[in-house]
Amino acid sequence: MGPYSKIRRLGSSPGALWGGLLTNYEQGAGMIGRAGVKLGASIVFVAMATTGCAAKIGYIPPPAPPSAAGTQTVKLAFDQAWSRLIANSGRTFFVINNIDKSSGFMNLSYTGDPQEFLDCGILNVQSQNIEGNMDGRYPLARERQVIHFHTGLNVDMYLQHEITVEGRANIVVQRETEQDTRMEATVRYIVRRNARYLSGFSPLPPGISETASFNSGQTGNFSSALDGKQISCVSTGAFERALLSLLN
Repeated sequence: MGPYSKIRRLGSSPGALWGGLLTNYEQGAGMIGRAGVKLGASIVFVAMATTGCAAKIGYIPPPAPPSAAGTQTVKLAFDQAWSRLIANSGRTFFVINNIDKSSGFMNLSYTGDPQEFLDCGILNVQSQNIEGNMDGRYPLARERQVIHFHTGLNVDMYLQHEITVEGRANIVVQRETEQDTRMEATVRYIVRRNARYLSGFSPLPPGISETASFNSGQTGNFSSALDGKQISCVSTGAFERALLSLLN
């Protein structure tokens, strides 16, 4: 079974009170329905009727993060390795923030498509309207998307979900022997998430933003939760591998 084989669901029967899984429930939920679901960066309020066909939402967390190991030794003298590091870094999408050859230190950063370097799990939505099935799978590391579901009150809801990532990497290059140089790279991820309704009930609930920070090999948890478990993100290891390849 793969890492996404088990779907954790909220309330499977009409009228089930999903709000029992929430923390910090907002008073504004009462204006639009009986229950709320905290989704990623925002509180997603899902109005449910006591009868009818309501949406079912399941969260599939990301797999465990890969090892934080970010070191390698190359058969190059220090000066050669340093020159190669500088040249290759200038050809990538990384931004060089700080550099000091005397200490062998370099600081790089990345901002761009979060899905290239992050896995934040998948939101699985099952709902239906008069036009038919509206099932959807939404990778929560996707930079920008609209999550669409149908409530038991015969209302289509549209949630705009956005995520940004800043990766900050420290690289240290050290001479081991006259012909061997060791490189170590550590990455810090700062992930920001925002969500707001585009349409649906009026008045709309407020959008909420939150941030999670974590290092390579760690799991970054947001305060939002589904099914009693925190929404989380992990590194895919792609950023770390890209850094190590700078000496190739």
